[in-house]
Amino acid sequence: MESNSSLAAWWPLPVAALILYLLLARSMLDLRRLPRFPWTFRPGTGLAFFIFALVAGAVGSSIGLWLSGPPPAEVTSPGTADAGLRVTSIVLFASLLLQGVVLFLMPGWRQGPAPGQSDRRPSTASSIGLGMFAFACVLPIVFTVNLVSSRLVAGVTGEEVMEIGHQTLQMLNLGRDSSWFWPTTLLVVMGVPLVEEMLYRGLLQESLRRHRLLMGGSPWGSIIGASILFTAMHIGSTSLEGLPGLFVLSMGFGWAFARTGRLASAVTMHILFNGLNIIMMLQIVES
Repeated sequence: MESNSSLAAWWPLPVAALILYLLLARSMLDLRRLPRFPWTFRPGTGLAFFIFALVAGAVGSSIGLWLSGPPPAEVTSPGTADAGLRVTSIVLFASLLLQGVVLFLMPGWRQGPAPGQSDRRPSTASSIGLGMFAFACVLPIVFTVNLVSSRLVAGVTGEEVMEIGHQTLQMLNLGRDSSWFWPTTLLVVMGVPLVEEMLYRGLLQESLRRHRLLMGGSPWGSIIGASILFTAMHIGSTSLEGLPGLFVLSMGFGWAFARTGRLASAVTMHILFNGLNIIMMLQIVES
């Protein structure tokens, strides 16, 4: 028989089941009627700039590594964590900066509505509120998926999974007294969500949805497609057992964006999730 603490770890399962039932009962997952908004870029242009932005991110990472020097081979102490956080901050800043330049040059972001097309999106404030609501809904589902995948991985490998499954969080854990702790935290909590949501939701998901040949206008098809690539791009930096939960989380981002037509909803969810991960990491350290 499992201990009470082990049973308590499964609390997200009934909560996730109840949330899914309520979402389905109220047809909140039905995306057949989406808000119209004034972005005018064509699907091919969006997909091309998505690829350009990925290349720019890789170039920025290379420039960051050239400026900072190579990272430590292993991060096992506060000293190596400080060096790792320094490299991470510089590389991440350079990557996000070049991707931001590409996104700024993307045509169709800042234009007004096309002739005869009105902007029927909810307000930015309402979109942020929906992002908070969606985050509260999706978090127990993500916890449940992570719990199940962790148990499966542990059962197959015979090894206990790590409490902190992301490389950057592991460095922040060891380097919490480093002068690079807060620059890295700021980039992870604010910079990454903004750029990644513009890339994966604003460009990739929206371009896939509009592309008649690829998705035929299917909102959920575009959400799933963007989430698959979003998850694949985190292979290597996220532990194996964390990838299924990341995929579900990405689908939550995509659903919020589709419901509102504003990136503010998905960015809000992403900021809250990354911030929560930092807080949970600090609590693990203290305990």
